Amino acid sequence: KSLKLIEIAFESYKSLNKIFGGDFVENLENIELENLEKIENNYQYYYLIGKLTRYLLEQSKTSDKTHALVEPFINVNNSKVLLERVFELFNKYKHAIDFKDEKFDKIFSVVLNYFNSGKLPEQVSKSDKFYFFEGYFSGRKL
Repeated sequence: KSLKLIEIAFESYKSLNKIFGGDFVENLENIELENLEKIENNYQYYYLIGKLTRYLLEQSKTSDKTHALVEPFINVNNSKVLLERVFELFNKYKHAIDFKDEKFDKIFSVVLNYFNSGKLPEQVSKSDKFYFFEGYFSGRKL
């Protein structure tokens, strides 16, 4: 229930941000998952981390999937810990991901490349979390 409220609040924030000239939407509009070669900024990184998280959680065979599955990611404040949690998910659900899933491989690859570039601050900011949740709640599949 609390995640549904977060989703509603997040959609309201995005709308107001765009109305008042914020850059939130602009930072994500140029992400083309089909032709993605590299991540341009931290916003795209956290957006893609959110998408990967959602994709991996969707691999769960649990019949009663809820947004409670994202709980381990909500209060993470360290970029390395966040990526480690994604690795844990990958390790848990790797059996369900087809070896020929080129989109998954590509997105995971560019995420790792950006993380290893040293451009990412250690701390995850509040705005970084907004981008994470934008990716997580985005209707677009990998």
